[in-house]
Amino acid sequence: PDYIVLEYGINDIWRGTLGEATDSADAAATSTVGALRYCIETLQGSLPSSKIIVVMPCMRNGLDAKQNTYYELVKPILREYGVRCVDMLGNAGIVKSMMNTDGVHLAIPAAGGGYDNTTEAVTRYSRCMETAMLNYSILSYLGLRLSRKSSHEKT
Repeated sequence: PDYIVLEYGINDIWRGTLGEATDSADAAATSTVGALRYCIETLQGSLPSSKIIVVMPCMRNGLDAKQNTYYELVKPILREYGVRCVDMLGNAGIVKSMMNTDGVHLAIPAAGGGYDNTTEAVTRYSRCMETAMLNYSILSYLGLRLSRKSSHEKT
């Protein structure tokens, strides 16, 4: 695949053990950081031409401090591995009133009984993802063009 999109962290923030920035990649990892490192290393090792994008969670349930800690731990790790990040908390514009009462899941409209693209939260989520994918594609294209230009200049 050209892209692999991982939505990572909701259950870890809600109920898990975040770990430390130095936790190593391990198949039996018991921390979010170790599991994330393992997942990225495994994917990059087995699908080296695929670009990985991690969607950061957008929770509105009173766990702001733990969610901020998660972001502070994970963002540098993603940079370390060259993995793009979609910041749903900061960039999607999803507010608490668009969430279910648990503050974790997007609210399901009472009339529709399910998610669809007419729901404001889903629309915002989709736009945020589309923008991230488009930006990634543009940056990848520009990087490829720049590397080709650079290699032609050397010859």
